[in-house]
Amino acid sequence: MIGGLGWPEILLIGVALLVLFGAKKLPEIGKSLGRGLREFKKATNEMSSSFSDGLKNDENKKSDENVIETTAQTEDVKKSKDETKASV
Repeated sequence: MIGGLGWPEILLIGVALLVLFGAKKLPEIGKSLGRGLREFKKATNEMSSSFSDGLKNDENKKSDENVIETTAQTEDVKKSKDETKASV
């Protein structure tokens, strides 16, 4: 049973397609549908990977900014420590 369709319904749909399009057109239609689904899946995967890459890049930028900020704070602490030693 596929998505609520039983074998009698699938057989009826197959016969209707044969009558409407003929035996010569059905393979062409199947190929077209297969290509379309393949292209859709490919585009979806590309979009998903580019989205996840963008998120990773954003996370890396935030991490780099945190490292830079921490380094600047450390330098400020060292300067104030040196100034304190010099004044004592």
